[in-house]
Amino acid sequence: MKIYTTKDYKAIIAGYLAENVIIIPTDTIYGMTCIISSQKAKDRIFKVKGRSERMYLSVIVNSVRMAKKFIELTREDLQLFKKNETITIIGKIKKDINSQYNITNDNTIGLRITKSKWLRKIIKKVGPIYGTSVNISGQNYAREFDELKKFDVDIIVNNGYLDNLPSKIYNSLTKEFIR
Repeated sequence: MKIYTTKDYKAIIAGYLAENVIIIPTDTIYGMTCIISSQKAKDRIFKVKGRSERMYLSVIVNSVRMAKKFIELTREDLQLFKKNETITIIGKIKKDINSQYNITNDNTIGLRITKSKWLRKIIKKVGPIYGTSVNISGQNYAREFDELKKFDVDIIVNNGYLDNLPSKIYNSLTKEFIR
């Protein structure tokens, strides 16, 4: 396992391109991530988390433009993304994207636009990434480095103690907040 900080752009980009599973600080909490083009890394995230593959991983993108490639965004969705809070929006995935990446079986996806400047730079280089909380499914998420080290991942991007709440989740199809 390699340990980096958010300043180690080149090493983090190389890690993603090598199909590594990487723990990163997101806008809210630490996330377990990989590039969406790596089925091997995606499968490994499910295994590390002890998570059913019937549950999906959210996709993190760096802009509204990139988000529009994945789902149809309503005016309400765009307004929610523009607010100063972090939100994951569940929407209907575009068929060409789903067939290219095999993201979901029910044609929906949770999508988040990161507000983090360093992560936007990374995604610009490697493309969209899967992201999920760093925890065993159903348990509390990891907040500090000692907790992060317990997970069998390739890289940890350490940013100290994070004591934020996870993002809000809005289902654009049912027009309701889930969390």
